[in-house]
Amino acid sequence: MGTETPQQKRLGRPRRIDRDKIVETALAMPPGQVTMQSVADRLGVDRSALHYHVKNKDELLALVAAAAVSAALEAPEVPEDAGWRELTLALAWSMRRAGLVEAEYQPYLKAHVVIPTSGIEVLDRLLAVLHEEGLSEAEAIMSFSLLARFAYASARDEVAARPTGVHPALPELTEQLAAEGDRYATLRRSFAVVAGLTADEQFEFGVQFVTGGMERLMGKGESEG
Repeated sequence: MGTETPQQKRLGRPRRIDRDKIVETALAMPPGQVTMQSVADRLGVDRSALHYHVKNKDELLALVAAAAVSAALEAPEVPEDAGWRELTLALAWSMRRAGLVEAEYQPYLKAHVVIPTSGIEVLDRLLAVLHEEGLSEAEAIMSFSLLARFAYASARDEVAARPTGVHPALPELTEQLAAEGDRYATLRRSFAVVAGLTADEQFEFGVQFVTGGMERLMGKGESEG
C-alpha cells in the first residue's frame, strides 16, 4: 500500500469538487439564492474550499450565467433529412429559450458564452439548405439574423410582461388612447387582441411571418433562375 508524496498531493485543495461541479450545483439554484455559502452547503464542504476554484460570488454568478445561456442554446436533435422549416423552428425556439435565460441572468452575464456544437451544427445545416432552396448566402445569413433578433426581442418582451401579464408599455398606450374618445378605435381593438394572446402565440406568429418571407425569397430565386 503506497502513500502519496507531497509532490503527488495538492495540499489544501479539496479533491471532491472542482469548478464544473460548483457551477453545476449553482445552476440548480435560483440566481438570487446563489452565494458562496449556499453552494458550499449544497456540496457539503466548507466555503473556503470554493475559493480554490472561484474567487468570489461575482465570479461564480458570471460563470453560472454563461453556463446557463450556453445550455439553453443547445439545439434539439433534428433528423438528418429535416427541411429548412424544421431546422428554422429548432433554432428559433432554442434562441428564444436562451433569450429568456439571458434576461434572467443579465445582471451577472460577464463571462464569455460558449455556443454549443449542437447549435452550430444546426445553423450550418440550415444555411446550406436555404442556399440549396434558392437563397443566396447573404439572404440565408440575413434571414437567420432577423430570426435571431426577433427571438431575443420576443424573450425580452415576455420577461418585461411577467409582473402583470402584459407588456409595461401597453397600459400606458391604452390609457393614452382612451383619452382620445372615439378616435383610434381600430388601434384600441388591436391592443385588446394582443393583450389576450399568450407569449407563445405571439412568438409562433412572428416565426411564421419570418419563414413566410424566406419562402417568398425562395420563390424569387427560382423565378430569376
